[in-house]
Amino acid sequence: MGPWAGWMGGWGIIVADIIVMANLSQIAGIYTFSLVGITSPDPNAVLAVGVAWIVVMTFICYVGIESRPGSRSACCQPSWSSSRCSRS
Repeated sequence: MGPWAGWMGGWGIIVADIIVMANLSQIAGIYTFSLVGITSPDPNAVLAVGVAWIVVMTFICYVGIESRPGSRSACCQPSWSSSRCSRS
């Protein structure tokens, strides 16, 4: 099949992820209102809370990706010998 199949598969994953994230954000919005006792919220309010959940989760992922490389110990870098790295 070649590179074309990989390219189409990659785009398929991206499209599926966008659809899933939209559905999950709606569910998160509904359950957020349910958590505080609102049983039938306005659909626009559910949308706003769902978007807020996506923003919060995106921020958490960004902070985790940006802070992870700096959190490794200097002796555990791949260029050092494994005997100097204390992994417990």
